[in-house]
Amino acid sequence: MGTSKNYKASIKGEPQWGSLSSAVTRSCDGDDISSEEAQNIMNLYFNVTTGGDAPIVDVDNHTVPLSTTASDLGNSDRRSSISGDTSNTGQKNNLGSSAGSRGRKARSVGKAGRKTAKRLAGFLSAVSSSSLYQAFAEIRLDITGKTVREAVHYLLEYCTGPATNLDETAAKAASNQIIDQLTEDAATLEEMEAKLQQAVSDRGVDDILTNYFALYCYEHLYQMFYGKLVKEKGKSNCSSLFRNIKEFIYESMRTVNLETPLKNVDWKGTDAQKIINNIYTSTLNSFMYYEG
Repeated sequence: MGTSKNYKASIKGEPQWGSLSSAVTRSCDGDDISSEEAQNIMNLYFNVTTGGDAPIVDVDNHTVPLSTTASDLGNSDRRSSISGDTSNTGQKNNLGSSAGSRGRKARSVGKAGRKTAKRLAGFLSAVSSSSLYQAFAEIRLDITGKTVREAVHYLLEYCTGPATNLDETAAKAASNQIIDQLTEDAATLEEMEAKLQQAVSDRGVDDILTNYFALYCYEHLYQMFYGKLVKEKGKSNCSSLFRNIKEFIYESMRTVNLETPLKNVDWKGTDAQKIINNIYTSTLNSFMYYEG
């Protein structure tokens, strides 16, 4: 589920923080929460972490409020938004015309997750196109004679580095979970390679990143509230609440995962960060516009 280090949330003073804290605390009573309660929590999480209309991501060199890419473009054009291709959307003027949005900086929340996603995507792409040994060699790590556990540890440290604040801790916890999922039951490095290659072939890197960002958002909430709530409400109640939240997050991902996967993306290239930023955007927007 994650490891709570009780980092002080840098967003604690943001508008609607009190509403988010109250909603999470109120729902932690041991009963299953409804989809409406879960969506309310994720809506408040969205507003607290983004300010409601930030952060800004790039689409075809235009600065776009995060809420634009899903709500203005619509579900049918969301894949074009993710890839940065607006040529067929007819929305180019919309994308560059948000008053007051140009030049605004994205908030610190999301920074560690997007940085980690870029490294993970590049590594998975290298494994898929060559081999596990070559992918590690490209990041200057030699896994000759290492165990799967050691290789996974090296990959985790490469993707995330040290965790010194809440955002970095969420990124590391999410990375740990997604890498464990991708390499589950691999007993040898050859099996680890085969599992990673099969995952990229079957799902695509973009689908893996969508699920990574889902876990990343979940870990933000976990790091923010679990340590406090387990003292006030007990471990059983907390486990029930966070299980329900994770189930809702994964269910909301279906609207993103059902779309046609991106093909022929150079995940180690200069355009990859823009695509990753917009996958993160679509992940967050799935909480806002989820319809169960």
